[in-house]
Amino acid sequence: DELARQCQERHFKLVVSTTVDRWEQIECALAHQRLYSCQSGSQARFMLQDLNDDEMGMMVRHALGAERAPAIAAQLRSPEYVLFRRPAFLVRYLERCRRALTPGATPQPTTVDALLAEHVTEVVEEAGRQVGCGEAAALDGWTALLSAFWSKRPDGLRYAAATEALDGMTARNGHALLGQLRKGNLLVWNGTVAFVDELVEAHCLAQELGRSGPEAQWAQALNMTRDSLVVEALLRSDRVRAFDLAMVILDADSAWAGAVAAGLAQAGADDWRALALLTCLARQ
Repeated sequence: DELARQCQERHFKLVVSTTVDRWEQIECALAHQRLYSCQSGSQARFMLQDLNDDEMGMMVRHALGAERAPAIAAQLRSPEYVLFRRPAFLVRYLERCRRALTPGATPQPTTVDALLAEHVTEVVEEAGRQVGCGEAAALDGWTALLSAFWSKRPDGLRYAAATEALDGMTARNGHALLGQLRKGNLLVWNGTVAFVDELVEAHCLAQELGRSGPEAQWAQALNMTRDSLVVEALLRSDRVRAFDLAMVILDADSAWAGAVAAGLAQAGADDWRALALLTCLARQ
């Protein structure tokens, strides 16, 4: 709010690029008069949609230079990289592969979940190094924090409870570690602890659900109003049998059909039963 006030006094425009969840928290913290409003009275928000071919080409050229960009952009337009049309994923992918990508070479194969897992691990390990508790302890603390996060839904995990979950694994460095996780743009809090990125949240909660018991019980733990992305993350994971899990979820409630179809579309193409089910769902 102080930065927004200073910009207002100097007649500067402050442009914030962030996720939806993070923006809602920033918006709550700002005085209403510091927000630009359209004539209709609605606040000005600009959501980044999936990139088109030209936009993807521009991002690749900016990240890798004009010489390497055309061949790499052409490769990234192939169907197996469709999820990398989301700006956040493409940025992470280009950062990960910047040194390895060269003209004529195929981009390093990866999946969305591998990219998200690598991102989370890097942030948590760096937090452990900064706090001094070590990488292994920080990762153990992160696992404990996810368990607490899941158990407190839908009410939310309070800051004190989050600190307590981390303390047990990090020699009582929970408060400092949470601060580093916030600095790493992984978590935020405003009363309750929340993920900055909903796709990272879905990936992490899918992992936590996978540790909680057999697949037959997973559907009972899912909530229709908030867990569509978790279902997608579960089904695209290479740790599950996509068709079998899809049938378990659909048997529990056929209203999951949309999320199941989205998840199967991101899963591997080596199970003809999953492909057949996806085809049927797409025709509904």
